Amino acid sequence: MTDGPGLPPPNTGRNYDDPPPFADQAAARAAVKAPAISMIILNAISLLSSAASFLFLGPMREAMHQNAERDPNFESVAKLYDGRWLEILMGAGLLLCLIGLVGAVRMLQARSYVFVMISTILTMINLGSCCCLINLGIGIWALVVLMRDDVQQAFKSSQPS
Repeated sequence: MTDGPGLPPPNTGRNYDDPPPFADQAAARAAVKAPAISMIILNAISLLSSAASFLFLGPMREAMHQNAERDPNFESVAKLYDGRWLEILMGAGLLLCLIGLVGAVRMLQARSYVFVMISTILTMINLGSCCCLINLGIGIWALVVLMRDDVQQAFKSSQPS
């Protein structure tokens, strides 16, 4: 179908004369509020859980070795708690939770767009988190909202000149 004299232009599904959805900056900031608050809650829970695991790692190691003394079949499990790799892994999880928490606060403020995007992705891939499947869903939701033009514009307009 082509446009011709007397024929209306083809319907593309969007009227470009209308303002884009959430053209108002306050509405665009409101759009990031729910995913940002969700990320704050999830990262705070994960941070507390990871910190507790880190603090109780010593007593857990001791309990594992005591169990291994009573049951030789348990020795292979107890060996998993030896070495520094577990502390490194837990420390990385703590760091990812902290970055996600700071990024979620920045998202709520509509500041530091690149950092917010990076922290959202890190929240999604933080498998050491106690809420890893929920983090993945919330992270996808946050990315979808952050990729919208009006939300990107709200972040740009809040940057210092």
